[in-house]
Amino acid sequence: MSTYFTPIVADFSQLKSKLQTTFLSEFKDLMDQKGTHDYADMLPDRLRSIKVFNWIESVCPVVTVKFFVTKAKSFGGIHIDGNLHDFPFKRCALNIPLFNCDSGVQVWYQDRSDPEGLTRLIKEHRKGYNFYLAPDSLDQTNWEPVETMPPLNEVRLVKTDSWHNVDNRTNPSHRVVASLRFVDNPEYDSLVSGFAINKFSNESTS
Repeated sequence: MSTYFTPIVADFSQLKSKLQTTFLSEFKDLMDQKGTHDYADMLPDRLRSIKVFNWIESVCPVVTVKFFVTKAKSFGGIHIDGNLHDFPFKRCALNIPLFNCDSGVQVWYQDRSDPEGLTRLIKEHRKGYNFYLAPDSLDQTNWEPVETMPPLNEVRLVKTDSWHNVDNRTNPSHRVVASLRFVDNPEYDSLVSGFAINKFSNESTS
């Protein structure tokens, strides 16, 4: 069992279809990015007519939905997700594959030059969102991969408060993922337990 990601079993088809339609109608310009990745936010209110989304919020309310686009054949900067303002780090996210997610992987790392701590953090702020890099975030020399997640072919809860990136170098297409972020920044392990205890049912209240 991974310490960095876990599949979440439910019928996500309606939610995925809604997110795909929304991305294509409102956020498709993210595909024109010049860097390795880009993102945009959407309020979760627009998804609350969907049963599986309400089930997700019965485990923990959603504060925002992010659309992340990773450029084709790119190696993303190794980073840690941040909150809108300051510490702590954003601890976890529920990631939903939308387009071209059958190639490319997410990888978690240990910093070889600072294995016990996080002394080399550089805070970045862009488009209302904080994230934390290191001086060599695009150079693999100092980074020891500790776990690689297979291509995102299902909905997974992922840990985002450890060094990680998306390695999309084997993917000839831009990778598009919807990422749900939660109120009060819960611990990864607490949501793993919450989703395991509260099983999804098609008879869930909408």
